[in-house]
Amino acid sequence: MLGALSLGYLFRYHAFLRSLRAFDMARRESFAEQAFPLLSRSQITQLGTAHREGHRPRSSYTCFDREKAANTLRVGVFGCSFVYGAEAAPGQDFPSQLQRLFETDGQPRVEVLNFGVGAFGVQQSYLLWQYLAGEFDLDLTIYNLYGFHRGRDNTFIMLNTIFAPVHARYVLDGEGLRLIRVPGGDRRSAAEGYFRLMPRWASLRFDAKTPPQIRALLPEGNELPSNPFYYRRDAEKEFAELYDRIFADMAAGSERLLVLLNDGGSSDLMRDSSEARTFDLVPTRSEKFTWDRSGLYRAPKNHPSALGYHILARDAHAILTGRLETGLPDVEILGPAESGAAPEMATGLSDFDDVVLSLGGLPAAIFVTPEVHGSVDPFSFKSSRFDSILDVSGPRDPLFIALEGEISGEDLRLRFSVDGSPEAIVLGGISLVGGRHIGVLRPSSDTARGDGWVLRTRPDSSPISVDLASGRDITDIRLEIGGVTVLIGDDDRSAGSRSHRISWRSGQGELVATRGHPEQNADAIIAAAAGDYCITTREGGGAEKPWCTRRWQLDSTPVEIPTVGVPLINRAPR
Repeated sequence: MLGALSLGYLFRYHAFLRSLRAFDMARRESFAEQAFPLLSRSQITQLGTAHREGHRPRSSYTCFDREKAANTLRVGVFGCSFVYGAEAAPGQDFPSQLQRLFETDGQPRVEVLNFGVGAFGVQQSYLLWQYLAGEFDLDLTIYNLYGFHRGRDNTFIMLNTIFAPVHARYVLDGEGLRLIRVPGGDRRSAAEGYFRLMPRWASLRFDAKTPPQIRALLPEGNELPSNPFYYRRDAEKEFAELYDRIFADMAAGSERLLVLLNDGGSSDLMRDSSEARTFDLVPTRSEKFTWDRSGLYRAPKNHPSALGYHILARDAHAILTGRLETGLPDVEILGPAESGAAPEMATGLSDFDDVVLSLGGLPAAIFVTPEVHGSVDPFSFKSSRFDSILDVSGPRDPLFIALEGEISGEDLRLRFSVDGSPEAIVLGGISLVGGRHIGVLRPSSDTARGDGWVLRTRPDSSPISVDLASGRDITDIRLEIGGVTVLIGDDDRSAGSRSHRISWRSGQGELVATRGHPEQNADAIIAAAAGDYCITTREGGGAEKPWCTRRWQLDSTPVEIPTVGVPLINRAPR
């Protein structure tokens, strides 16, 4: 019996390992042999990964001479994929754009080196800083902190869903820090050691994640609330102390250290930072752009787009130069564009290989399905049943409804029942652009009233982002065009509330949002300043055809930026 159970567990654990990403790749000799410039095999085993040929941004530290030129001030930026520049076109990462801001500002002797690595937390960045910062004679070190780094700084594995790479980590030890190294002579043996059938005590003691040997027995994706063997029980206090000690050590070994707090989570973490700290701790004002402005400022996998990285760079530039206020570019979507010049579209959108959103002729966003649990999927007209698209954007975010067949051109109506009594409201009329496959909604009003109910459009939102205020029963909610239900509404009213917030799901149409295009160029979009907001189509790699629905402009929103007192950049380099 015991033997059968043991064999069953061995089979299950092996199946669990094979389900992890990079399992097959990490067991190859080539994985262990990958070369990482400037780092020894021992160092890369402890780091897990770093920049290498073919997998590095243009601003990578590997692209700079270790000895800096005379009269040059060097800035090293450390962090995760938000520094590396994931999902952005070459040259659109945060450090590259910060470099260009200094050049535009008349300070060409500033060099910005990118030390960001995808999936890194504070601990791996600290280790990379120890290995390489001294090699480049940095005048200023920046760490880009986010609240989600906590999930990476109490473990040896980068993500729960992968087999490799694994990495070393620091733990609190008395008043100092202790590095818990991963055993093995290369990255392959380090991964195999972490996932060995009989776990090492250090892995159990110092990894807050559920041990993989236990995780294999749980339903897929499940974990224990906490690792019962973990050395600490006060997670938030552990992070605060870890970060304080790590940043203090980095500050002691740097000319100057600046820690940027980029969201509420990072600000909360560092709220209790020692008053006697020796590093600069400054909150940015970029959160509303990199998270809230999802249509153009975020890329599909939740990294910033090129415009999002520009916001990070603009914020950092203002902090470093001591300016109290800076203009952060904000897209404003205006009224419908003049459509008289639009060419006729003979076929539906499903006949095109590529359908994207462009601003002033520049690729700005791709179409995606609505966000569910933090992830989005690209939306393809080519492989869907949808031929048409209706622009229902609000003043800030692009939003569309994909439709089957042609657009009738009739009004968009909201229908619902109040205590069983049917109601109908015209949300707006539909104007067709270049045929019967692309349309734009012209909103009727932002408020409507009836017997015992009031409907309002949310400020700065799409005309279909509506709330019903009523103490009565609201049912059978739907959006219709020409009698066809294109979206079905669900009442998201919370218990005890009179406000019915309506969320939408597919009917004979589907809600389609946008995320920043992978080829989006922040400099070009900002230079264009204003223009047409178009659906752009391309067939078989041929010429693009624009179908413009609205006007847009890029406002410079003045934001007061906290500074560090004495400007960090306006001093003579060493």
